[in-house]
Amino acid sequence: MVDPDCLGLKIMSNVEIHLKSDPEIDEYDILPVLMSEQNRNPVRLIEHKLGIESWGAELMFRTAAKDFDKWLKTGRKPFNSDNSSHKDWLLLQTTCILIVVPDHSTAWNIRKELIVKRILKHSDDLRLTKLILTKHPKSSETFFHRRWLLSNLLSLESPAFKTDAVLCSCPQDTSSYCQVASENAREVTSEIESVGKSSAALASNSIVFPRESRRLDIVHSDQRHCLVLAELSVCQQAAERYRNNYNAWTHRIWVIQHLSCCCGQVMDQELETTKGFVCSHISEHSGYQYRQFLIQSCGRDVSELLHSELLMTTDLISTYPGHEAIWYHRRFVLEHMLRSGSFFAGEFSPTSAETKEDRDTGPEPHALKRTRLESIALGYSSVVSSESDWCASLLCSFSVDSWQQTLVNHHLRWINHSLAKPY
Repeated sequence: MVDPDCLGLKIMSNVEIHLKSDPEIDEYDILPVLMSEQNRNPVRLIEHKLGIESWGAELMFRTAAKDFDKWLKTGRKPFNSDNSSHKDWLLLQTTCILIVVPDHSTAWNIRKELIVKRILKHSDDLRLTKLILTKHPKSSETFFHRRWLLSNLLSLESPAFKTDAVLCSCPQDTSSYCQVASENAREVTSEIESVGKSSAALASNSIVFPRESRRLDIVHSDQRHCLVLAELSVCQQAAERYRNNYNAWTHRIWVIQHLSCCCGQVMDQELETTKGFVCSHISEHSGYQYRQFLIQSCGRDVSELLHSELLMTTDLISTYPGHEAIWYHRRFVLEHMLRSGSFFAGEFSPTSAETKEDRDTGPEPHALKRTRLESIALGYSSVVSSESDWCASLLCSFSVDSWQQTLVNHHLRWINHSLAKPY
């Protein structure tokens, strides 16, 4: 009988060989094979897709976790970049553990230490986390580690740079410090370029990012743009693989806040991209909440955007009745329109694509001019009236089912309680 530990090590070795031989592996899965058949290799690689039979994945994890726990309990042999065998062993253990159990925080923390000590590259773990998210798209620890990688990679205040600054802090070491800083900049730039190559096709329409602060000056705008596009692509794929993927959408918000610096072109691109997503995933609460974040973060006049968003919800409710997520998003749009004063009395229609410019017929006579307070009050009245009439028409519709009627009545109750008076 074959020793399980020896067989587990052999499976781990096969996984390592495939990962190194094909750097373009873009997906992996655990194949539902519960028992070994004819002494066949449980690890398969076909067209950049890696598969591991379930019995082999379980045995691989047990072997890796056993050795990893033993290493932790025996005092953790110190890291040494010169000891390649120890480094390769530790990387293999953590990789095999995380492929099966991606929320193993201790394994991720060990890899962080390896990165801080410059034994492991940021780009290697960015590729690993992207691969893991194809099988476990909702893994919170994987997204957290990815955020740490990007923050550490783009920050001059990272521990790796602090170490160099301490070593070269003496006045007589000024030249040495400059040399180390230059090497660090080249290393970071090289890693960003290697990460961005996978998304070069996405970056064909270049976006120019402003230089935001000293800590990001080492990163060229095109490289940073490539990094942002790659990260947004990872988020999109994770959201498509798992519905209502809160972790993926939260990470997407983090990318917009910390990497793109809310660049207007990126915001517009995201609004267009996610519009198609929510129209095909009509019950995706997280997708609508991400669009709400984008609308609130635009930093410009969003009157036309809000009107377009309202029309989108009108079409979705009419085409796909009975989905509560659309109604909640519609209430956000209405509240935001009212709070921001995005319309005046007589300009509101929940079903018309007509814009303010289309309705303008010339300057208003002086006698008919109203104060802004009067306009807002009349605007509220216009919204309540128009929205109530639209809901009444839905209730009279022949195609409305019982659940849709319940949602309409809930919306009418919300209108009377929340929109009856100005804020």
